[in-house]
Amino acid sequence: MKLRGSKIFISGGEPNRGLVAMFVMMNAACLHVALQGLAPAAQVDQAGRTMVEIVAAIRRVNDTVAKISAAAAESLRRQAHELVRAVAGFKLQGGARPRTCAASIAARRGGGELGGTAGVHAPG
Repeated sequence: MKLRGSKIFISGGEPNRGLVAMFVMMNAACLHVALQGLAPAAQVDQAGRTMVEIVAAIRRVNDTVAKISAAAAESLRRQAHELVRAVAGFKLQGGARPRTCAASIAARRGGGELGGTAGVHAPG
């Protein structure tokens, strides 16, 4: 090591090969820094793949819930129709037939009321 003014010079190795040695050292340092970044990059890549899997699983659950919901709605619709058919055999006082579900809903919205089961008679 030599001191010239305020600068320190480190000598060693072959003469006139310092610039080459410096580039070799800088390349090694760059390679070392790049290798240190590989582990976090691999973790980020794995996290990305995991997120893709999670999104796919959520989509499958969503599709399943939609199918269940559609099946439940269809089942309720069928049950409502069966109930309407079952009640259709009953007669109200005065011989009138019970209203359909749609007519009952319309009557309620318009202020009309069904009034419970008073006056309902079983067929026969």
